[in-house]
Amino acid sequence: MSVKETHIKPEISLTEAVPARFAVGRGQYQILQGKIDCAGHDVNALRVNQAAERACRVELFPGREPGTLEFFISILWLPADVGKQHKLTVALLGSDHTQNVIELGNVELVESHKVDTLPGSTLGDLPLIAICLASYNPDPARFARQIESILCQSYENWLL
Repeated sequence: MSVKETHIKPEISLTEAVPARFAVGRGQYQILQGKIDCAGHDVNALRVNQAAERACRVELFPGREPGTLEFFISILWLPADVGKQHKLTVALLGSDHTQNVIELGNVELVESHKVDTLPGSTLGDLPLIAICLASYNPDPARFARQIESILCQSYENWLL
């Protein structure tokens, strides 16, 4: 089955811009979400470029406005990706076998301990995150891994 390129392209808008730097490791994952204006196309799939494809999840669902779709992408970058600049693109696949490739931006992947907090921010400026962990008579090894995972997060303003 061949894929045709089309000249009238759907447009993508992100709720937040792709960050210039992103931390890898310690369970960090990148979230991209936004809206697609289908421009009259019947878009039935969204695919992330090869660099991010191996460890990501894509959700595509009808938008609140006619002719739109909304999407949610989570990417778990791997430690092997650290130190590299990645161009994030998505391909919108139509039911008529058209494909539109749209560039979202570039991201540099760095080790999580090398990412600074936002300039001028203090711990008190960041929202407090409450972590609720439901457990009754847990397996001690599994419980220890859960707690260790929480303790290894780079975000510091949380309570358990």
